[in-house]
Amino acid sequence: QDDLSSRARELHAALERTRAAVAECETLAHALDSLRGDHAGASDDRKKAIEKEFAEKAARFDLLQKKLHADVEALRREIDRAVTLDPDDAGIRDARSQLRELLGDLDGAAEDLDRMLRVKPDRAGWVVRRADLDRRRNRYAEARRRLAGLVAKDVAAQAVDGLSAFALDEYAAAVERLEAASKS
Repeated sequence: QDDLSSRARELHAALERTRAAVAECETLAHALDSLRGDHAGASDDRKKAIEKEFAEKAARFDLLQKKLHADVEALRREIDRAVTLDPDDAGIRDARSQLRELLGDLDGAAEDLDRMLRVKPDRAGWVVRRADLDRRRNRYAEARRRLAGLVAKDVAAQAVDGLSAFALDEYAAAVERLEAASKS
């Protein structure tokens, strides 16, 4: 079990590195768009400099994108294998849920969260994440039902504070506050 918990932490760290690579790709994509705009009214010398910078950034972007795709696929396979070995390990399941969400597989992310919540139904942070997935898939009534379930358990003012943060799209604060509320 300790080995699997350690593995779950490693998978979460790999997931964070993947998120950082995605952010870098997005930054480069914005820089490339900006360079395209700068090119229009520039002098010939400036156009050459912009074209050189564009080519360098485009090459970096292509390289990063290829590496990111390979890393994500390897991480996905590794997490899937870990889930197969221990389907009830919440840490590993959580890593897969987050990766699925990052890749746009909201149904898969919701499926993993549902499995986690069957094991530990009182984890407020997971309930909030699951409600957020419902909201993002336009399933507002289901999201409200899930959040109302937290309030019905009367987890005090911390829950209300967490729900307020959630409503304001302060997701990280909401999860932190609701996790604290679920432990009280």
